[in-house]
Amino acid sequence: MVNPPGEDELAKSVILTGPRQFEIVRERVGPPDRTSVLLRVTRTGICSGDLDRWRLGAPPVPVRLGHEVEGVVCALGEDAPRDLLGRRVTAWVPGGGYAQYVSAESEHVVPLVPGVDGVLVEPLACCLNAWSCLPAAGGETAVVVGAGFMGELMTRLLDMSWFTQVVQVGRGPSERRHPAGARTGTGTVGEESAREVVGQATGGRGADVVVELTGTQSGLDLAGSLVRREGTLVIGGYHQDGRRSVDLGGWNYEAIRIVNGHFRDPKRVLAAMRWAAKLLAHSSVGHGDLFTHCLSLDDMNAGFEKLGGLRGNYRKGVLAVRDEPADPLP
Repeated sequence: MVNPPGEDELAKSVILTGPRQFEIVRERVGPPDRTSVLLRVTRTGICSGDLDRWRLGAPPVPVRLGHEVEGVVCALGEDAPRDLLGRRVTAWVPGGGYAQYVSAESEHVVPLVPGVDGVLVEPLACCLNAWSCLPAAGGETAVVVGAGFMGELMTRLLDMSWFTQVVQVGRGPSERRHPAGARTGTGTVGEESAREVVGQATGGRGADVVVELTGTQSGLDLAGSLVRREGTLVIGGYHQDGRRSVDLGGWNYEAIRIVNGHFRDPKRVLAAMRWAAKLLAHSSVGHGDLFTHCLSLDDMNAGFEKLGGLRGNYRKGVLAVRDEPADPLP
């Protein structure tokens, strides 16, 4: 059983105070609210959106980041379910996961079965929500623009779906796997040859569905150019570093269906997280070395500097929170 910090102890957390500036703070961790639980954080995924917010200063600041948490429930509010105590879980939290402890509403907690990586649950839920936007009769060819972490997860989902051909476009290496029963995909291609490859694969028509997961202007431009007339473009990338310019006239003329693949309703997010936890338990979608870099709480600024400058060999970073006691009060 993991115990919560005592009244005479201070726990560590990280706060973003400005551009490229995390600060470590030590503070008391109070008991959870009536319907909440307290998690002893073990690992937190580094979202690409957090990298953008760190680089830009995420106005307004100060702000606590980190929302892809995994931990152990170490304390309960008086009305929280008793069976959660001591469970390994993930939870939907708006931030605060770069810390030794984080509180969450008990109804926002997703218990984990052995073998399920809790850090994968929230990002996979994002992909599942975007995947749910696809037309049920989506045609034969789907394209994922982006070969990073989210692009890899989405490609694996599409490989398990109804499309005859799945093409992944990106710069980085892919660990794409074809689960049992998956249809044959065209493979992963570079951005410079994407138009040619998709054209050849579709007889010049373009893809029935394109999912953009780069969060960049160039990725959005490329994705729009790969969709067939009256096809579907799902925007799943995190476009947080400025405004975008799109060929709206061309998209309009070609009758392309534009879909925002993001959801913010907590009920929708939680439903997708529970779905993701089940999928991770019963499929190979989460297998492989998806995490390429590990950070610590004591070295967040240097760690984010390194992650932000990586190309090609970087897919996903994770914060590993050491199992150490909270600091005693001075």
